[in-house]
Amino acid sequence: MGEAAAVAGTTTRARPKVYSVAIETTAYCNQKCDYCYNEWREDDGSALPGAGRDKLTLRAKKLVEAFEIDHVTLTGGEPFAQPGLFDLLDLLGEHGVGIQIISNGGLVTEALAGRLAGYGVRYVQITLNGPDAELHEAHVGRGHFEKTLAGIRALTKHGVSVVGCTVVTKKNAPGLAEILELFLPLGVRHIALSRFSPAGYAARHAAQLLPTRSELCQAFEL
Repeated sequence: MGEAAAVAGTTTRARPKVYSVAIETTAYCNQKCDYCYNEWREDDGSALPGAGRDKLTLRAKKLVEAFEIDHVTLTGGEPFAQPGLFDLLDLLGEHGVGIQIISNGGLVTEALAGRLAGYGVRYVQITLNGPDAELHEAHVGRGHFEKTLAGIRALTKHGVSVVGCTVVTKKNAPGLAEILELFLPLGVRHIALSRFSPAGYAARHAAQLLPTRSELCQAFEL
C-alpha cells in the first residue's frame, strides 16, 4: 500500500517551454556578403573555438532534453556546409521539434533537396538581392547568382517550402519589384524583407548599403 501510494504520488517535472531557438551550425559560409552581421565573417570563424559535428549534436541533444521547444532555426554561416547537419535534423525530428533553415541556397543540390524533403522542414529561407547576377553578386560575391537559383529550384521541385528573402540596401532598393517578380517563377510564394542593418561586420559598409527613408519608401511603392 505504501509503495503504491509512493508510485501514485510520483510526478514528472515538465520541461520549460521555449517557442524558438536559433542554432548557428557553423561559422563557415561560401558567400562573402557585405551586409553580414557576423564579426567572424572575414576569417570564417577560424579564431573561434571549434565545434565539430559530434559536439554540435551533443549540445543540441542537451537543449532538446532540457526544454520543450516549438521550433529551431538553423543558421550559420551556411548551415548546408555543416557536415553534421542531417545528424542534427534526425535529432530534432526524434524530439518533435519544428525545423526552419536560413541559407543562401548555393550548396543545395538535387540530391540534398531530395534528402531534405523527408524531414518535414517548415521552410528554407533563401536570399536574393538582385534580379540578375550583377546586382545580386554586388552584395554577396561573384559566382553565386546561378547557384542560388539552382538551389531554390531543387528545393521547390522536391516539395520543400522556400521563403524568399531580400536584404534591402541602397544598391538594390530601386529594383525591389524586379527581385520579387523573379521569385514567382521559382515557385516561391512567401517573402521576408529585411532592411540592411549596419551591425557587426556590416557596419563598415553602412555608407554604401544603408538606404535612406526616402529610398525605402520608393522601394515599397510597388
